[in-house]
Amino acid sequence: MYRIETKNNKTFLELTVKPANFFYRLILLIFALAPLLSIIGFSQRIATPFALFIIFIFFGAMSLFLFRMLLWNIYGKQLYIMSKTEFTSVNDYGWFKDNSKTITPITDFDVVFIDLNKPSELLEFNETNLNTVSKKNEYVIVFVVNQEKYQSVLKQSPESLKKFGFVIPEIKRDIMNLEISLS
Repeated sequence: MYRIETKNNKTFLELTVKPANFFYRLILLIFALAPLLSIIGFSQRIATPFALFIIFIFFGAMSLFLFRMLLWNIYGKQLYIMSKTEFTSVNDYGWFKDNSKTITPITDFDVVFIDLNKPSELLEFNETNLNTVSKKNEYVIVFVVNQEKYQSVLKQSPESLKKFGFVIPEIKRDIMNLEISLS
């Protein structure tokens, strides 16, 4: 699912994760809390503080990773902020955001997609490629900025991809001042 907004000469693209079902969230929460609870159990049995510290670091890191996965599966979204001068990519977990990646200045900009059954093949958003999109496959959007690829981690359905394909010319025109049409 995506949302596009333009304000202050910037285009904001938000790709949103479809929230996981309750059972999956509950399992992730249990697995995220289990290492922390095991630390409490180990603290009574382990005599040396160094061993306790190592166990705390290991299980704490495992809990943080699983908690991050839980937040992504509930609130996750990828934010892309595009203007004529810069391109910024941010992963938003709801409670915190990853470090943003920014490219300035933009000399070359393109948006393509990948069929996950053929991951090595970049496909342009044009009528020919959009008409060959299969309802059984999943797709990923890729931004090519200054010959550097920024691949979305969110899978797109064929319907969503086709709708997004009709918005691409607008985004390109706003960013690169190009007149582009789907042909």
